Amino acid sequence: ANGNMISRASEILTYDYDNRLSKLQSSSSGNTAVTLEITLNPGWNFITLPFMVNDNSIAALLSSISGKYSQVARYHPAAKKWEYYIPVYTDFPSQFSAMETGRGYQVYISASSSCVLKITGRAVNTNYSISLTTGWQMLGYPSKNKARVSDALANLVKGVNYDRISRYDQTTKAFIDLAASDYLEAGQSYFIRMLKDSTWTVLPEKNTTEFIYDYAGSRVKKILNGVTTATYVGELYEKAGSLITKHIYLGSQRLISKSGAQTLYY
Repeated sequence: ANGNMISRASEILTYDYDNRLSKLQSSSSGNTAVTLEITLNPGWNFITLPFMVNDNSIAALLSSISGKYSQVARYHPAAKKWEYYIPVYTDFPSQFSAMETGRGYQVYISASSSCVLKITGRAVNTNYSISLTTGWQMLGYPSKNKARVSDALANLVKGVNYDRISRYDQTTKAFIDLAASDYLEAGQSYFIRMLKDSTWTVLPEKNTTEFIYDYAGSRVKKILNGVTTATYVGELYEKAGSLITKHIYLGSQRLISKSGAQTLYY
């Protein structure tokens, strides 16, 4: 309605109320192998399978921490009970042996120090549906990137489909409810309380760039997939990671940009 371009090739552009570009989304390829590293601490950890994989057996998926974990647990919402996978056979046989993409799990690290779980697979590049049952259950956002709750659960309405989504804080040993603006972290799992049986539809993974503006309308921050990648101070100063760029103007005309050892003249 405002005449702005809303799409460009495979990109989707979104504008705020002041007609400024606020979000840019581009599709990710689902054919390229990607790896996510998840740090796990001694005790229980909440994880998810974030990718599509050829071998979803627990033994294969957790091969990078073989010998450092003693069990994996999942919650069965219909039966309202926990089920367990035991890697070394005991008198208590395993009740499952594979993981599903987007489902939530707990893994118990028996090692005395932290370890790194490495999961390699393919990004979700088509609509992916997960059936959710009334009551509590565990889920995780299937992506290598974190996403805001409002984006990750876009087709679920709070107060209609669900009323709470919570994460477990290992430090305080307590569950913390998440707001729509909070993030679902890559590789982490969460508890969600469903008000009715619903289908959660996860859209194909996209790279999301968000632009933040100050009260005067100046761009102050760029966020890529939930991570701040650039900070701006007016039009004179830009910081992207450890690289600092300074701009020199004559009136409204940019004359020079100096970035590290490189100087550009206009």
